[in-house]
Amino acid sequence: MGMVGTAVVIAGVAYLVGSIPSAYIVGRLVSGIDIRVAGEGNVGARNAYHVVGRGWGVAVCLIDAAKGGAVAVALRDRPTWQLVLGGVAVIAGHGFPIWLGFVGGKGVATASGFGIALFLPAAVLGGASAGAVFAVTRRFLPTLVVAIVGTRAHRRQACARRAAHARDRGIDRLGSRSRRHRVTRGLLLGQVLTILLTAQVALVVWNIHVVRRPAARRWSRDAPLLSVLVPARNEESSIATCLEALLAQDYPNFEVIVLDDRSTDATVATTLARRDPRVRLVHGAELPNGWTGKNWACAQLATEARGELLCFVDADTILHTEALSRATGELRDGDLGLLSMVLRTDTATVAEGVLMPMVNYAVLGLLPAALIERSGFPQAAVALGPFVMVTKAAYTAAGGHAAEPAHIVDDMRLARAVKTSGHRVGLRNGTTLVRTRWYTGFREIWNGFSKNAYGGLDYRPGIALVALLVVAPALLFPFLRLGAALTTGGALALPAVQVGLILTARAITSHVGRDPMWSVPLHPVAVAVWAGTLARSMSLARSGREIEWKGRTYATRPPANGFGVN
Repeated sequence: MGMVGTAVVIAGVAYLVGSIPSAYIVGRLVSGIDIRVAGEGNVGARNAYHVVGRGWGVAVCLIDAAKGGAVAVALRDRPTWQLVLGGVAVIAGHGFPIWLGFVGGKGVATASGFGIALFLPAAVLGGASAGAVFAVTRRFLPTLVVAIVGTRAHRRQACARRAAHARDRGIDRLGSRSRRHRVTRGLLLGQVLTILLTAQVALVVWNIHVVRRPAARRWSRDAPLLSVLVPARNEESSIATCLEALLAQDYPNFEVIVLDDRSTDATVATTLARRDPRVRLVHGAELPNGWTGKNWACAQLATEARGELLCFVDADTILHTEALSRATGELRDGDLGLLSMVLRTDTATVAEGVLMPMVNYAVLGLLPAALIERSGFPQAAVALGPFVMVTKAAYTAAGGHAAEPAHIVDDMRLARAVKTSGHRVGLRNGTTLVRTRWYTGFREIWNGFSKNAYGGLDYRPGIALVALLVVAPALLFPFLRLGAALTTGGALALPAVQVGLILTARAITSHVGRDPMWSVPLHPVAVAVWAGTLARSMSLARSGREIEWKGRTYATRPPANGFGVN
Protein backbone atom coordinates (compact mmCIF):
# COMPACT_ATOMS: atom_id res chain seq x y z
CA MET A 1 0.00 0.00 0.00
CA GLY A 2 1.37 3.39 -0.96
CA MET A 3 1.73 6.45 1.23
CA VAL A 4 -1.59 7.94 0.11
CA GLY A 5 -3.44 4.67 0.70
CA THR A 6 -1.89 4.31 4.14
CA ALA A 7 -2.91 7.87 5.03
CA VAL A 8 -6.49 7.27 3.89
CA VAL A 9 -6.81 4.05 5.90
CA ILE A 10 -5.31 5.56 9.07
CA ALA A 11 -7.40 8.73 8.85
CA GLY A 12 -10.58 6.81 8.05
CA VAL A 13 -10.25 4.21 10.81
CA ALA A 14 -9.20 6.79 13.41
CA TYR A 15 -12.09 9.07 12.42
CA LEU A 16 -14.60 6.24 12.75
CA VAL A 17 -13.23 5.30 16.17
CA GLY A 18 -13.46 8.91 17.31
CA SER A 19 -16.97 9.32 15.93
CA ILE A 20 -18.47 6.70 18.27
CA PRO A 21 -21.04 8.93 20.10
CA SER A 22 -20.77 7.48 23.61
CA ALA A 23 -22.57 10.37 25.32
CA TYR A 24 -25.44 10.23 22.83
CA ILE A 25 -25.79 6.47 23.29
CA VAL A 26 -25.71 6.76 27.08
CA GLY A 27 -28.25 9.57 27.03
CA ARG A 28 -30.67 7.53 24.90
CA LEU A 29 -30.27 4.28 26.83
CA VAL A 30 -30.21 5.70 30.37
CA SER A 31 -32.51 8.75 30.25
CA GLY A 32 -34.26 8.42 26.91
CA ILE A 33 -33.20 11.91 25.85
CA ASP A 34 -31.31 13.41 22.97
CA ILE A 35 -28.31 14.89 24.74
CA ARG A 36 -27.61 17.16 21.77
CA VAL A 37 -30.54 19.37 22.77
CA ALA A 38 -30.00 19.14 26.52
CA GLY A 39 -27.74 21.16 28.76
CA GLU A 40 -24.89 22.54 26.72
CA GLY A 41 -26.16 20.94 23.53
CA ASN A 42 -23.23 18.66 22.68
CA VAL A 43 -22.29 15.00 22.98
CA GLY A 44 -19.37 15.47 25.34
CA ALA A 45 -18.59 13.92 28.72
CA ARG A 46 -19.15 17.22 30.54
CA ASN A 47 -22.66 17.50 29.18
CA ALA A 48 -23.40 13.87 30.06
CA TYR A 49 -22.14 14.53 33.58
CA HIS A 50 -24.68 17.32 34.16
CA VAL A 51 -27.60 15.93 32.15
CA VAL A 52 -27.50 12.14 32.61
CA GLY A 53 -25.68 11.85 35.93
CA ARG A 54 -22.25 12.10 37.46
CA GLY A 55 -21.43 8.40 37.27
CA TRP A 56 -22.50 8.16 33.66
CA GLY A 57 -20.55 11.33 32.88
CA VAL A 58 -17.39 9.76 34.26
CA ALA A 59 -18.07 6.61 32.24
CA VAL A 60 -18.48 8.64 29.05
CA CYS A 61 -15.25 10.50 29.83
CA LEU A 62 -13.36 7.22 30.17
CA ILE A 63 -14.84 5.83 26.96
CA ASP A 64 -13.96 8.99 25.04
CA ALA A 65 -10.42 8.96 26.47
CA ALA A 66 -10.12 5.28 25.51
CA LYS A 67 -10.89 6.20 21.88
CA GLY A 68 -7.89 8.52 21.73
CA GLY A 69 -5.73 6.11 23.73
CA ALA A 70 -6.52 3.21 21.44
CA VAL A 71 -5.42 5.15 18.36
CA ALA A 72 -2.23 6.32 20.10
CA VAL A 73 -1.30 2.79 21.18
CA ALA A 74 -1.98 1.42 17.70
CA LEU A 75 0.20 4.05 15.99
CA ARG A 76 2.90 4.95 18.50
CA ASP A 77 5.52 2.74 16.82
CA ARG A 78 4.60 3.99 13.36
CA PRO A 79 6.23 6.99 11.60
CA THR A 80 5.54 10.35 13.21
CA TRP A 81 3.32 11.62 10.41
CA GLN A 82 1.02 8.61 10.79
CA LEU A 83 0.75 9.17 14.55
CA VAL A 84 -0.09 12.85 14.07
CA LEU A 85 -2.61 12.04 11.33
CA GLY A 86 -4.32 9.45 13.54
CA GLY A 87 -4.47 11.88 16.47
CA VAL A 88 -6.04 14.65 14.42
CA ALA A 89 -8.52 12.23 12.83
CA VAL A 90 -9.72 10.66 16.09
CA ILE A 91 -10.26 14.09 17.69
CA ALA A 92 -12.00 15.35 14.56
CA GLY A 93 -14.20 12.25 14.58
CA HIS A 94 -15.32 13.01 18.12
CA GLY A 95 -16.00 16.65 17.32
CA PHE A 96 -17.73 16.01 13.99
CA PRO A 97 -19.26 12.49 14.00
CA ILE A 98 -20.85 11.45 10.73
CA TRP A 99 -23.65 9.62 12.60
CA LEU A 100 -24.94 12.83 14.23
CA GLY A 101 -24.78 15.29 11.36
CA PHE A 102 -21.18 16.29 12.13
CA VAL A 103 -22.12 17.88 15.47
CA GLY A 104 -20.23 16.32 18.36
CA GLY A 105 -18.29 17.12 21.52
CA LYS A 106 -15.32 19.31 22.24
CA GLY A 107 -12.72 16.53 22.20
CA VAL A 108 -11.06 17.20 25.57
CA ALA A 109 -11.28 13.61 26.84
CA THR A 110 -10.31 12.10 23.48
CA ALA A 111 -7.29 14.39 23.14
CA SER A 112 -6.30 13.69 26.75
CA GLY A 113 -6.51 9.95 26.23
CA PHE A 114 -4.34 10.25 23.13
CA GLY A 115 -1.68 12.22 25.03
CA ILE A 116 -1.74 10.03 28.13
CA ALA A 117 -1.31 6.86 26.09
CA LEU A 118 1.70 8.36 24.33
CA PHE A 119 3.56 9.48 27.42
CA LEU A 120 1.93 9.33 30.83
CA PRO A 121 4.27 11.49 32.98
CA ALA A 122 4.35 14.42 30.58
CA ALA A 123 0.59 14.19 30.08
CA VAL A 124 -0.02 14.23 33.83
CA LEU A 125 2.29 17.23 34.28
CA GLY A 126 0.67 19.12 31.42
CA GLY A 127 -2.79 18.23 32.70
CA ALA A 128 -1.97 19.52 36.17
CA SER A 129 -0.75 22.82 34.71
CA ALA A 130 -3.85 23.10 32.55
CA GLY A 131 -6.02 22.40 35.60
CA ALA A 132 -4.36 25.25 37.47
CA VAL A 133 -5.22 27.68 34.68
CA PHE A 134 -8.77 26.33 34.60
CA ALA A 135 -9.13 26.91 38.34
CA VAL A 136 -7.98 30.50 37.97
CA THR A 137 -10.02 31.43 34.95
CA ARG A 138 -13.13 29.42 35.92
CA ARG A 139 -13.80 28.95 32.25
CA PHE A 140 -14.14 25.70 30.34
CA LEU A 141 -11.54 25.52 27.56
CA PRO A 142 -12.40 23.62 24.38
CA THR A 143 -9.53 21.91 22.62
CA LEU A 144 -7.53 23.75 20.02
CA VAL A 145 -8.70 21.37 17.31
CA VAL A 146 -12.31 22.31 17.86
CA ALA A 147 -11.35 25.97 18.14
CA ILE A 148 -9.80 25.80 14.70
CA VAL A 149 -12.35 23.70 12.86
CA GLY A 150 -15.59 24.80 14.56
CA THR A 151 -17.95 26.70 12.26
CA ARG A 152 -20.85 29.04 12.75
CA ALA A 153 -23.07 26.72 10.75
CA HIS A 154 -22.64 23.97 13.32
CA ARG A 155 -23.47 26.36 16.17
CA ARG A 156 -26.60 27.63 14.41
CA GLN A 157 -27.72 24.06 13.76
CA ALA A 158 -27.26 23.08 17.42
CA CYS A 159 -29.06 26.24 18.61
CA ALA A 160 -32.01 25.55 16.30
CA ARG A 161 -32.39 22.01 17.63
CA ARG A 162 -32.26 23.20 21.23
CA ALA A 163 -34.89 25.87 20.57
CA ALA A 164 -37.20 23.37 18.87
CA HIS A 165 -36.78 20.92 21.74
CA ALA A 166 -37.57 23.62 24.29
CA ARG A 167 -40.73 24.64 22.43
CA ASP A 168 -41.92 21.04 22.24
CA ARG A 169 -41.44 20.46 25.97
CA GLY A 170 -42.55 23.92 27.06
CA ILE A 171 -39.38 24.60 28.97
CA ASP A 172 -36.42 26.82 28.33
CA ARG A 173 -33.63 24.29 28.65
CA LEU A 174 -32.80 20.84 30.00
CA GLY A 175 -29.84 20.29 32.26
CA SER A 176 -28.23 22.12 35.13
CA ARG A 177 -25.94 24.42 33.15
CA SER A 178 -26.90 27.07 30.63
CA ARG A 179 -23.49 28.35 29.63
CA ARG A 180 -22.74 28.30 25.92
CA HIS A 181 -19.27 28.34 24.47
CA ARG A 182 -18.47 30.25 21.37
CA VAL A 183 -15.23 30.00 19.47
CA THR A 184 -14.03 33.56 19.17
CA ARG A 185 -10.78 35.30 18.42
CA GLY A 186 -10.66 36.35 22.05
CA LEU A 187 -10.87 32.71 23.13
CA LEU A 188 -8.05 31.68 20.80
CA LEU A 189 -5.79 34.55 21.87
CA GLY A 190 -6.84 34.31 25.49
CA GLN A 191 -7.61 31.06 27.25
CA VAL A 192 -6.43 28.67 24.51
CA LEU A 193 -3.08 30.44 24.12
CA THR A 194 -2.70 30.54 27.90
CA ILE A 195 -3.24 26.80 28.09
CA LEU A 196 -0.65 26.19 25.36
CA LEU A 197 1.91 28.43 27.05
CA THR A 198 1.28 26.70 30.36
CA ALA A 199 1.79 23.36 28.65
CA GLN A 200 5.09 24.68 27.30
CA VAL A 201 6.30 25.44 30.82
CA ALA A 202 5.31 21.89 31.79
CA LEU A 203 7.20 20.58 28.75
CA VAL A 204 10.33 22.48 29.77
CA VAL A 205 10.16 21.09 33.32
CA TRP A 206 9.70 17.56 32.04
CA ASN A 207 12.45 17.91 29.41
CA ILE A 208 14.90 18.93 32.13
CA HIS A 209 14.01 15.71 33.91
CA VAL A 210 14.50 13.66 30.74
CA VAL A 211 17.68 15.40 29.52
CA ARG A 212 19.61 14.52 32.66
CA ARG A 213 23.21 15.24 33.57
CA PRO A 214 25.62 12.34 32.89
CA ALA A 215 26.72 10.55 36.03
CA ALA A 216 30.36 10.49 37.12
CA ARG A 217 32.29 7.49 35.82
CA ARG A 218 35.79 6.12 36.42
CA TRP A 219 37.36 3.91 33.79
CA SER A 220 40.21 1.43 34.06
CA ARG A 221 43.11 1.33 31.63
CA ASP A 222 41.39 -1.36 29.55
CA ALA A 223 38.57 1.08 28.63
CA PRO A 224 37.53 0.97 24.95
CA LEU A 225 39.67 3.09 22.65
CA LEU A 226 37.99 6.42 21.95
CA SER A 227 38.92 8.46 18.88
CA VAL A 228 38.36 12.19 19.38
CA LEU A 229 37.97 13.73 15.91
CA VAL A 230 38.48 17.46 15.42
CA PRO A 231 37.79 19.05 12.01
CA ALA A 232 39.60 22.39 11.77
CA ARG A 233 39.48 25.08 9.12
CA ASN A 234 41.17 28.38 9.99
CA GLU A 235 40.88 27.79 13.74
CA GLU A 236 44.19 29.26 14.94
CA SER A 237 42.41 31.34 17.59
CA SER A 238 40.73 28.37 19.28
CA ILE A 239 42.48 25.10 18.41
CA ALA A 240 45.14 25.42 21.12
CA THR A 241 42.58 25.81 23.91
CA CYS A 242 40.52 22.94 22.50
CA LEU A 243 43.53 20.59 22.42
CA GLU A 244 44.63 21.60 25.89
CA ALA A 245 41.22 20.65 27.28
CA LEU A 246 41.20 17.36 25.36
CA LEU A 247 44.63 16.31 26.61
CA ALA A 248 43.53 16.99 30.19
CA GLN A 249 40.72 14.39 30.02
CA ASP A 250 40.66 11.74 32.75
CA TYR A 251 39.52 9.05 30.30
CA PRO A 252 42.47 6.63 30.13
CA ASN A 253 42.40 5.40 26.53
CA PHE A 254 41.89 7.89 23.71
CA GLU A 255 43.51 9.40 20.66
CA VAL A 256 43.03 12.87 19.18
CA ILE A 257 43.00 13.30 15.41
CA VAL A 258 42.93 16.83 14.00
CA LEU A 259 42.10 17.24 10.32
CA ASP A 260 43.37 20.44 8.75
CA ASP A 261 40.70 21.33 6.20
CA ARG A 262 42.99 23.39 3.97
CA SER A 263 43.45 26.21 6.49
CA THR A 264 45.17 29.40 5.40
CA ASP A 265 46.17 30.51 8.92
CA ALA A 266 48.37 29.02 11.67
CA THR A 267 46.04 26.10 12.51
CA VAL A 268 48.64 23.51 11.43
CA ALA A 269 51.52 25.11 13.29
CA THR A 270 49.47 25.46 16.46
CA THR A 271 48.46 21.81 16.32
CA LEU A 272 51.99 20.57 15.70
CA ALA A 273 53.19 22.59 18.70
CA ARG A 274 51.30 20.15 20.93
CA ARG A 275 54.00 17.48 21.15
CA ASP A 276 51.88 14.70 22.59
CA PRO A 277 51.80 11.14 21.22
CA ARG A 278 48.02 11.07 21.57
CA VAL A 279 47.61 13.89 19.01
CA ARG A 280 47.81 13.17 15.30
CA LEU A 281 47.47 15.71 12.49
CA VAL A 282 46.10 14.72 9.07
CA HIS A 283 45.69 16.93 6.03
CA GLY A 284 42.32 17.00 4.32
CA ALA A 285 41.93 16.08 0.66
CA GLU A 286 40.38 18.33 -1.94
CA LEU A 287 36.64 18.84 -1.39
CA PRO A 288 34.79 16.67 -3.95
CA ASN A 289 31.59 17.71 -5.69
CA GLY A 290 28.40 16.94 -3.82
CA TRP A 291 29.88 17.31 -0.32
CA THR A 292 29.75 20.03 2.30
CA GLY A 293 33.05 20.89 3.92
CA LYS A 294 32.08 19.66 7.40
CA ASN A 295 30.72 16.34 6.13
CA TRP A 296 33.84 15.71 4.05
CA ALA A 297 36.17 16.54 6.93
CA CYS A 298 34.28 14.28 9.36
CA ALA A 299 34.15 11.42 6.87
CA GLN A 300 37.93 11.57 6.43
CA LEU A 301 38.43 11.67 10.20
CA ALA A 302 36.24 8.59 10.69
CA THR A 303 38.41 6.72 8.16
CA GLU A 304 41.55 7.61 10.11
CA ALA A 305 40.06 6.65 13.50
CA ARG A 306 41.25 3.45 15.22
CA GLY A 307 38.79 3.49 18.13
CA GLU A 308 35.53 1.60 18.52
CA LEU A 309 34.01 4.86 19.74
CA LEU A 310 34.10 8.11 17.77
CA CYS A 311 33.67 11.56 19.29
CA PHE A 312 33.35 14.51 16.91
CA VAL A 313 34.37 17.75 18.63
CA ASP A 314 34.43 21.18 16.99
CA ALA A 315 37.71 23.07 17.17
CA ASP A 316 36.13 25.92 19.13
CA THR A 317 34.71 23.59 21.81
CA ILE A 318 36.17 23.19 25.30
CA LEU A 319 35.56 20.06 27.38
CA HIS A 320 35.60 19.63 31.15
CA THR A 321 38.14 17.03 32.31
CA GLU A 322 35.37 14.48 32.97
CA ALA A 323 33.43 15.05 29.75
CA LEU A 324 34.69 12.01 27.83
CA SER A 325 34.43 9.67 30.82
CA ARG A 326 30.87 10.67 31.62
CA ALA A 327 29.71 10.66 28.02
CA THR A 328 31.22 7.23 27.36
CA GLY A 329 29.53 5.91 30.49
CA GLU A 330 26.16 7.23 29.31
CA LEU A 331 26.69 5.72 25.88
CA ARG A 332 27.49 2.29 27.33
CA ASP A 333 25.00 2.25 30.22
CA GLY A 334 22.15 3.50 28.04
CA ASP A 335 22.96 1.11 25.17
CA LEU A 336 23.04 4.12 22.85
CA GLY A 337 24.37 4.31 19.32
CA LEU A 338 24.83 8.08 19.46
CA LEU A 339 25.01 10.62 22.27
CA SER A 340 25.02 14.40 22.09
CA MET A 341 24.93 17.14 24.71
CA VAL A 342 22.97 20.28 25.46
CA LEU A 343 25.91 22.60 26.00
CA ARG A 344 26.89 25.98 27.39
CA THR A 345 27.31 28.81 24.89
CA ASP A 346 30.10 31.33 25.42
CA THR A 347 29.06 34.84 24.43
CA ALA A 348 31.22 37.93 23.99
CA THR A 349 28.88 40.42 22.31
CA VAL A 350 25.39 41.74 23.02
CA ALA A 351 24.06 40.05 19.88
CA GLU A 352 25.38 36.68 21.02
CA GLY A 353 23.95 37.15 24.51
CA VAL A 354 20.49 37.99 23.15
CA LEU A 355 20.26 35.50 20.28
CA MET A 356 22.29 32.40 21.12
CA PRO A 357 20.14 31.29 24.12
CA MET A 358 17.54 30.38 21.48
CA VAL A 359 19.52 27.16 20.84
CA ASN A 360 18.86 25.72 24.30
CA TYR A 361 15.37 27.25 24.34
CA ALA A 362 14.46 25.47 21.10
CA VAL A 363 15.81 22.11 22.32
CA LEU A 364 14.25 22.24 25.80
CA GLY A 365 11.19 24.39 25.17
CA LEU A 366 9.86 23.32 21.79
CA LEU A 367 10.78 19.64 21.39
CA PRO A 368 9.42 16.62 23.31
CA ALA A 369 12.79 15.25 24.47
CA ALA A 370 11.23 11.99 25.66
CA LEU A 371 10.70 10.96 22.04
CA ILE A 372 14.40 11.20 21.18
CA GLU A 373 15.30 7.80 22.62
CA ARG A 374 12.08 6.08 21.49
CA SER A 375 12.57 3.94 18.42
CA GLY A 376 9.11 4.64 17.02
CA PHE A 377 9.97 8.25 16.19
CA PRO A 378 12.92 8.26 13.74
CA GLN A 379 12.52 11.95 12.95
CA ALA A 380 12.71 12.89 16.63
CA ALA A 381 16.51 12.72 16.80
CA VAL A 382 18.64 15.63 17.97
CA ALA A 383 22.39 16.16 17.97
CA LEU A 384 24.41 19.33 18.50
CA GLY A 385 27.53 19.45 16.35
CA PRO A 386 30.11 20.70 18.85
CA PHE A 387 29.96 17.34 20.66
CA VAL A 388 28.67 14.11 19.07
CA MET A 389 29.78 10.68 20.35
CA VAL A 390 28.84 7.60 18.32
CA THR A 391 29.81 3.96 18.29
CA LYS A 392 31.70 2.89 15.19
CA ALA A 393 29.12 0.16 14.63
CA ALA A 394 26.24 2.66 14.63
CA TYR A 395 28.22 5.10 12.47
CA THR A 396 28.89 2.40 9.89
CA ALA A 397 25.31 1.10 9.93
CA ALA A 398 24.00 4.62 9.33
CA GLY A 399 26.36 5.19 6.42
CA GLY A 400 28.27 7.85 8.32
CA HIS A 401 28.60 11.31 6.86
CA ALA A 402 28.66 9.75 3.40
CA ALA A 403 24.98 8.79 3.70
CA GLU A 404 23.93 12.31 2.75
CA PRO A 405 27.19 14.12 2.05
CA ALA A 406 25.49 17.28 0.78
CA HIS A 407 23.15 17.82 3.74
CA ILE A 408 23.88 21.22 5.24
CA VAL A 409 23.05 20.21 8.86
CA ASP A 410 25.48 17.35 9.43
CA ASP A 411 24.77 16.76 13.13
CA MET A 412 20.98 16.41 12.89
CA ARG A 413 21.26 14.33 9.72
CA LEU A 414 23.71 11.93 11.35
CA ALA A 415 21.48 11.53 14.42
CA ARG A 416 18.44 10.71 12.27
CA ALA A 417 20.44 8.28 10.15
CA VAL A 418 21.75 6.48 13.24
CA LYS A 419 18.24 6.20 14.68
CA THR A 420 16.79 5.01 11.37
CA SER A 421 19.47 2.29 11.23
CA GLY A 422 18.04 0.79 14.43
CA HIS A 423 20.36 2.30 17.04
CA ARG A 424 19.20 4.44 19.94
CA VAL A 425 20.02 8.15 20.17
CA GLY A 426 20.39 10.05 23.43
CA LEU A 427 20.59 13.67 24.52
CA ARG A 428 22.09 14.69 27.86
CA ASN A 429 22.60 17.89 29.82
CA GLY A 430 26.26 18.72 29.33
CA THR A 431 26.15 22.40 30.27
CA THR A 432 28.79 21.78 32.96
CA LEU A 433 30.89 19.59 30.68
CA VAL A 434 30.91 21.18 27.21
CA ARG A 435 31.03 24.79 26.14
CA THR A 436 31.51 26.47 22.80
CA ARG A 437 31.20 29.76 21.02
CA TRP A 438 28.92 29.03 18.10
CA TYR A 439 29.24 32.34 16.28
CA THR A 440 30.97 35.71 16.69
CA GLY A 441 28.72 38.72 16.25
CA PHE A 442 25.36 39.35 14.67
CA ARG A 443 26.36 38.88 11.02
CA GLU A 444 27.76 35.41 11.66
CA ILE A 445 24.69 34.46 13.69
CA TRP A 446 22.37 35.67 10.94
CA ASN A 447 24.23 33.76 8.23
CA GLY A 448 24.73 30.65 10.37
CA PHE A 449 21.07 30.38 11.35
CA SER A 450 20.02 31.14 7.77
CA LYS A 451 22.25 28.35 6.54
CA ASN A 452 21.00 25.73 9.01
CA ALA A 453 17.45 26.58 10.13
CA TYR A 454 15.42 25.00 7.32
CA GLY A 455 17.78 22.03 7.04
CA GLY A 456 17.43 21.48 10.79
CA LEU A 457 13.72 20.90 10.15
CA ASP A 458 14.70 18.37 7.48
CA TYR A 459 13.41 20.67 4.74
CA ARG A 460 9.80 19.99 5.69
CA PRO A 461 7.78 23.03 4.60
CA GLY A 462 4.77 22.10 6.74
CA ILE A 463 6.73 22.20 9.97
CA ALA A 464 8.55 25.36 8.89
CA LEU A 465 5.27 27.13 8.12
CA VAL A 466 3.82 26.08 11.48
CA ALA A 467 6.90 27.52 13.16
CA LEU A 468 6.57 30.79 11.23
CA LEU A 469 2.79 31.21 11.23
CA VAL A 470 1.82 29.63 14.56
CA VAL A 471 4.73 29.23 16.99
CA ALA A 472 6.46 32.56 16.39
CA PRO A 473 3.22 34.64 16.52
CA ALA A 474 2.13 32.77 19.66
CA LEU A 475 5.42 33.74 21.33
CA LEU A 476 5.31 37.36 20.13
CA PHE A 477 1.66 38.39 20.27
CA PRO A 478 1.35 38.47 24.09
CA PHE A 479 4.14 41.07 24.23
CA LEU A 480 2.38 43.22 21.63
CA ARG A 481 -0.93 42.81 23.43
CA LEU A 482 0.62 43.75 26.77
CA GLY A 483 2.28 46.80 25.23
CA ALA A 484 -1.02 47.90 23.71
CA ALA A 485 -2.78 47.44 27.05
CA LEU A 486 -0.17 49.53 28.86
CA THR A 487 -0.43 52.38 26.36
CA THR A 488 -4.21 52.38 25.85
CA GLY A 489 -5.43 51.35 29.28
CA GLY A 490 -6.80 47.97 28.15
CA ALA A 491 -7.04 44.75 30.13
CA LEU A 492 -3.65 43.76 31.53
CA ALA A 493 -4.28 40.51 33.40
CA LEU A 494 -4.33 37.92 30.63
CA PRO A 495 -1.50 39.37 28.49
CA ALA A 496 0.61 39.72 31.64
CA VAL A 497 0.00 36.08 32.54
CA GLN A 498 0.93 34.97 29.02
CA VAL A 499 4.10 37.06 28.97
CA GLY A 500 4.97 35.67 32.40
CA LEU A 501 4.57 32.10 31.14
CA ILE A 502 6.76 32.75 28.08
CA LEU A 503 9.51 34.38 30.13
CA THR A 504 9.27 31.63 32.74
CA ALA A 505 9.96 28.97 30.12
CA ARG A 506 12.82 31.02 28.71
CA ALA A 507 14.27 31.75 32.17
CA ILE A 508 14.30 28.05 33.02
CA THR A 509 16.08 27.07 29.79
CA SER A 510 18.58 29.91 30.22
CA HIS A 511 19.28 28.89 33.80
CA VAL A 512 19.84 25.26 32.80
CA GLY A 513 21.93 26.25 29.78
CA ARG A 514 23.91 28.84 31.80
CA ASP A 515 22.96 31.50 29.29
CA PRO A 516 23.05 35.17 30.33
CA MET A 517 19.93 35.85 32.40
CA TRP A 518 19.94 39.56 31.53
CA SER A 519 18.79 38.63 28.03
CA VAL A 520 15.58 36.93 29.20
CA PRO A 521 13.42 40.12 28.92
CA LEU A 522 14.72 40.49 25.34
CA HIS A 523 13.31 37.10 24.40
CA PRO A 524 10.83 38.53 21.83
CA VAL A 525 13.77 40.08 19.97
CA ALA A 526 15.43 36.67 19.80
CA VAL A 527 12.20 35.03 18.60
CA ALA A 528 11.72 37.65 15.88
CA VAL A 529 15.30 37.25 14.62
CA TRP A 530 15.00 33.45 14.74
CA ALA A 531 11.80 33.62 12.68
CA GLY A 532 13.54 35.93 10.22
CA THR A 533 16.44 33.51 9.75
CA LEU A 534 14.05 30.60 9.26
CA ALA A 535 12.15 32.55 6.60
CA ARG A 536 15.43 33.46 4.90
CA SER A 537 16.65 29.85 5.16
CA MET A 538 13.47 28.65 3.44
CA SER A 539 13.87 31.27 0.75
CA LEU A 540 17.51 30.31 0.13
CA ALA A 541 16.68 26.61 -0.03
CA ARG A 542 13.62 26.89 -2.25
CA SER A 543 15.23 29.33 -4.68
CA GLY A 544 18.64 27.65 -4.81
CA ARG A 545 20.48 30.84 -3.91
CA GLU A 546 23.91 30.43 -2.34
CA ILE A 547 25.39 31.50 0.98
CA GLU A 548 29.07 31.89 1.88
CA TRP A 549 30.43 30.08 4.91
CA LYS A 550 34.09 29.77 5.96
CA GLY A 551 35.39 30.69 2.54
CA ARG A 552 33.11 28.29 0.67
CA THR A 553 29.83 28.89 -1.11
CA TYR A 554 26.88 26.58 -0.46
CA ALA A 555 23.55 26.21 -2.21
CA THR A 556 21.27 25.22 0.65
CA ARG A 557 18.41 23.76 -1.38
CA PRO A 558 16.85 20.44 -0.27
CA PRO A 559 18.88 17.26 -0.89
CA ALA A 560 16.29 15.87 -3.34
CA ASN A 561 17.20 18.68 -5.71
CA GLY A 562 20.94 18.40 -5.11
CA PHE A 563 23.45 20.71 -3.45
CA GLY A 564 26.17 22.78 -4.93
CA VAL A 565 29.49 23.58 -3.27
CA ASN A 566 31.94 25.89 -4.92
